[in-house]
Amino acid sequence: MKKNRITLALLLLLLSAPLSAASLKLFTSVLPIASLVSLVGGERVSVEALVTAGHDPVTYDPQPSQLQRLGEADLYFTSGLPFEKVWMGKIRALNPRMKARARARARTRA
Repeated sequence: MKKNRITLALLLLLLSAPLSAASLKLFTSVLPIASLVSLVGGERVSVEALVTAGHDPVTYDPQPSQLQRLGEADLYFTSGLPFEKVWMGKIRALNPRMKARARARARTRA
């Protein structure tokens, strides 16, 4: 379900972008989501994950260079990790025009 929502959001964004436009700059919180977004977006997107290989998403603090690139991003896919709760306000302040898409929440059957 989570993959379906990410895929749908990315496809809608891609379809609304002009064909001649430069690639969309997208950020995700972690590499698995970045890989999925990159596969769906192909050459029309530039994707970067905040938490890279070897870093712990629980205690992660973005690097100043990442925050600078976030200031130029078109879309950010959240995953609900603890560092996002701390940093999301600062991320939005850096780039108020950037859209943020929240992760899909798991549904349980009653």
